[in-house]
Amino acid sequence: MSDSTKAMTVAKQQMTAIYGELQLMETRIVELAGGTSQAKRLIMSAICVASDTPAIRMCEPKSVARAVLQAAMTGVDLILGEGWLVAHKSICTFMPGYKGFKRKLAEAGYELTANVVCDSDDFTYTAVPLKLEHKPALAADRTKFTASYAVVFRDGRMIGAQVATASDLDRAKKLSTSPAWKSWPDRMA
Repeated sequence: MSDSTKAMTVAKQQMTAIYGELQLMETRIVELAGGTSQAKRLIMSAICVASDTPAIRMCEPKSVARAVLQAAMTGVDLILGEGWLVAHKSICTFMPGYKGFKRKLAEAGYELTANVVCDSDDFTYTAVPLKLEHKPALAADRTKFTASYAVVFRDGRMIGAQVATASDLDRAKKLSTSPAWKSWPDRMA
């Protein structure tokens, strides 16, 4: 048997085990996701992610099913980038994403915006009174991050803001095992 045939056989066995665990949890996923169609979409999304991502396939199948349960609890969509299944060695975890938070806040009447601040941008932030102004430099090199922030609005008025400094971002990057910091540093910040 060739190496590629062996790899395909292993991948098929991994997918079968994951699918089996998802089937065992399907009733709970339906309850948490708010209906059969949402649950089926979430399960199929997880199967697609596992099929496309060898690191997820290598995770313990029960951990994949638990991560899908967590996604169902939050009501986010894995295909739309509202949350992700993330492999940490042999354990799969659910990681909610910015888009998921943003949609859930919008459903509750809030607006969320977030951005990174680069060293060439104009940026001012005060906690009391709450004020944040950011003017990105359009023509300059925007690769060196000095901060990131998230702001929550209600009825057009800023009601909350959180700012992370460059040292906060560096610390988060050092503690993270995610390869996303290399591929999408601006999104991770």
